[in-house]
Amino acid sequence: MNQHVHVLRDDNVAKIWLSTLAVEYNYGYNERELNRIVRLVRDNRKWNGKFP
Repeated sequence: MNQHVHVLRDDNVAKIWLSTLAVEYNYGYNERELNRIVRLVRDNRKWNGKFP
């Protein structure tokens, strides 16, 4: 099963795949915000112990 996260704030939303860190979609986040979100996901994707 491919796992992902949805990141929501106000009217902004993004979907990021945990295995590849690919951004499926981004509505409203600017480049700086999205880069920070991807870094946070990368640094914390071991939550469930399945991702390197």
